[in-house]
Amino acid sequence: MENEMYRYQKVKQDLLQEIRRMAPDSRLKSRPQLVKQYDVTRTTIDKAISELIGEGYLYAKNGSGTFVSSGRMQEPENMFPSASWGVIIPDIRKDVYPGMVRGIEDVANRYNINVIIGNTDYEMDKQDEYISKFIRSGIGGLIIVPTIHESGRITMFSEARAAGVPIVFCNRGVSGFEAPLVLSNDFYGAYIATKHAIGSGYQKIAFLARYWYSTSRARLQGYLSAMTEHGLIPEEIYYSYNGQNKIDVEKAAEELLAKPGRPDAIMCFNDNIAEIVYRAAERMGLSVGCDLGLIGYDNTAVCEQLPVKLTSVSFKTYEIGENAANLLLDITNGRQISEKKMVVLQPELVVRQSCSGRCRRSGEEPARLEEFI
Repeated sequence: MENEMYRYQKVKQDLLQEIRRMAPDSRLKSRPQLVKQYDVTRTTIDKAISELIGEGYLYAKNGSGTFVSSGRMQEPENMFPSASWGVIIPDIRKDVYPGMVRGIEDVANRYNINVIIGNTDYEMDKQDEYISKFIRSGIGGLIIVPTIHESGRITMFSEARAAGVPIVFCNRGVSGFEAPLVLSNDFYGAYIATKHAIGSGYQKIAFLARYWYSTSRARLQGYLSAMTEHGLIPEEIYYSYNGQNKIDVEKAAEELLAKPGRPDAIMCFNDNIAEIVYRAAERMGLSVGCDLGLIGYDNTAVCEQLPVKLTSVSFKTYEIGENAANLLLDITNGRQISEKKMVVLQPELVVRQSCSGRCRRSGEEPARLEEFI
């Protein structure tokens, strides 16, 4: 496998000899011509050209082709080796990303590939900066969790492709740009979670999300599908997608819990929101797992840390990273992978005490907290 992985090196060396015989700023043959000349795949040619661009022998003009540099650029001290991948994520400290990076790293480590991580903090400009930096540095490939943005801003993705840098997306794609994608089935995750709440006796089930984008829409649809399937058509007050920060979520949770005929359970977009709802319920004198059913999503560490442990949907973070890394490995090995390739992993529900059925029904005594621990 290792020899196969680096077979493009021979093509790269042959191309380098050809480049040295060419005048500065002259145009390199087209990629289809080079594929025919060297009898290799397009991916192998893209990989070799990408490295030569990163090393300063070539430069690319978007839409015009690849050209010979006037002189080899001095390589900066921090130039990444070609056997490196860039991993661009929102924030490695949060949510599902540590597990995802571990899955990528374990695959990369088996093949002596370095992993360089860039955190975007959910900012489009930082995402573009990292992609540009990785292209200039001759990176071997990119695995990206795109920032939450649906404007169709794809310039840097297109530049990476023009430079021969393969891209694999995780969690979500980018409108207007096709690349292999590994994701979890968010519709199904919310569907099985809501079904569990209904099966536990809850009927007034709310849905609370923080951002309104493709993932929250998919989870909302899963929630609505389960509710509709059981004839429980929620009033609009029972689903909400409010705000961008913790204070906004606290306000939305408190408003939901203070309404007449309040929800008896809340399906949350993720565990962070579920923890905010949990604390809001405590302040209002409500007992989670007794007065209020609560379900999170992502199955993060907070689920076991709350006094009443949180039922949550297990987002297979490690497996997503592992699958993305294997896809990128296949591409860099010259295998033909469709830009429309999609790997969908099925989440699982991890049942704990926070959604075990209402305990305060007519004629019943409230359950003691220790019964839920």
